Amino acid sequence: MKTHSLLLLVLVVTFNLKAQFTQINHAPANGETFEMYQCDSTGITAGASGTNTTWNYGALNKHNSLLQSYTVATVNSMQYPLANVAAAASASNMSYYRSKPDTLYYYGGNIAVGAIAANLTYSSPALYAKYPMSYGAQINSTTGGSIVASQPFPANGAFSGFANVNVDGSGTLTLPGNKVFNSTTRVVTSQTINFNLLVPGSVIQRSYDFYAVGTKAPLLSVVASTLNTQLGGTSTQTLVFLNKGSLITGNFDLSGSAIDVYPNPAQTIITVKSSQNAQLRILDLNGRCVSEFEMNTGSTMLEVANSKPGIYTLHIIFADGTQSTKKIILIQ
Repeated sequence: MKTHSLLLLVLVVTFNLKAQFTQINHAPANGETFEMYQCDSTGITAGASGTNTTWNYGALNKHNSLLQSYTVATVNSMQYPLANVAAAASASNMSYYRSKPDTLYYYGGNIAVGAIAANLTYSSPALYAKYPMSYGAQINSTTGGSIVASQPFPANGAFSGFANVNVDGSGTLTLPGNKVFNSTTRVVTSQTINFNLLVPGSVIQRSYDFYAVGTKAPLLSVVASTLNTQLGGTSTQTLVFLNKGSLITGNFDLSGSAIDVYPNPAQTIITVKSSQNAQLRILDLNGRCVSEFEMNTGSTMLEVANSKPGIYTLHIIFADGTQSTKKIILIQ
């Protein structure tokens, strides 16, 4: 019975590990960087929702010349006074957020849909996350603020709308190069923006973001947008973005094959062996770091006797910048 109970615990908590988001493992934080390729979107759809879903994007074609490098930094902006962090690839591609332990708010930034390029400043922000957030979560918020357009003509006005966030899928994601991520969770963020720039119009944008355990930036994003204006009618576009890191062997290796971790389950000591130096972090189910270690080449022993029994994630950041995760079980 004890073995059966432990197996049941592993199965239940493993699902939670795949599906649960916290500020630590989800919200943008100062100093983080990531790179995204824009890909050919012809014939690409977001795929199905639900659990145990298979999403196959192995044939996706990336545009090597369309690579955007993002940097996350703390901010103190007069235009966005309540934002405390921003992610930016350029001066015309910035997003402003307010990150808190229990929430993530979007305060605006640049938007480009069809013929319109504009900057949004939210006085009523979009609520992007309520932590902890797991499969099945639904978050709604009412939004509003000001809009300044640079294309197709300079204009400014106001907007109102609403936002919805839905953690709607979990399963296996396949990316080019036969990169397979078995612990993937999909988050769908939808916004409706009703604006008035000389003439009224609206933008409906839905972003399907695919995450894996141990990754903060999406592995893949499929962004579908619809623009409606009195002058231009209706236009649609789909953009697909692929995380460059997902194409690097071992960068998001969820198998833990780059290291040896034993014994597992463990009671007092865990031994970790690796061929290179690394930083080790033990995370609990809420994504909190409960222990942190520096590992030198060879073998390192982690003292875990004072940690509570349960399921944890060992997050490994290697000296070359690649990362790996491995689930560990602590018992009495």
